[in-house]
Amino acid sequence: MYSAEVVAKHKVCGRAIVIKGAISFLGDVDPERCAIATHGKSLRGSIIAVEKFRGSTVGAYVIMALKKRGCELVGIVCSKPDPVVVAGCVLAEIPLAYGVPTEFFDRVSDGKVVCIDPVGKVIICGEEF
Repeated sequence: MYSAEVVAKHKVCGRAIVIKGAISFLGDVDPERCAIATHGKSLRGSIIAVEKFRGSTVGAYVIMALKKRGCELVGIVCSKPDPVVVAGCVLAEIPLAYGVPTEFFDRVSDGKVVCIDPVGKVIICGEEF
């Protein structure tokens, strides 16, 4: 269990998509395919686990497009929040946990179940979907 700042109304769980390094919602995320374009991974039912973001002022619009297209992105967990991503998550009502320690990224892997709890916790459940 890891402490984090959490922006969420309720607890959510989904399979992790782990992105090493940084991503940008503009270019790295394809809202039409509901996928991480650079990795080919579907966002449906997933929680993106990424250390940080590369800035893009249109990132919030891409996050809103994911919501509008019914992509079912469950949430985002990151170490370093980006104000544009925070705004996009708030507007799209996608749970966001930020400020998790870097060791979280050493322990989480693709497919593991991750839960974001609104009381300030991120949990790796260890079971794969």
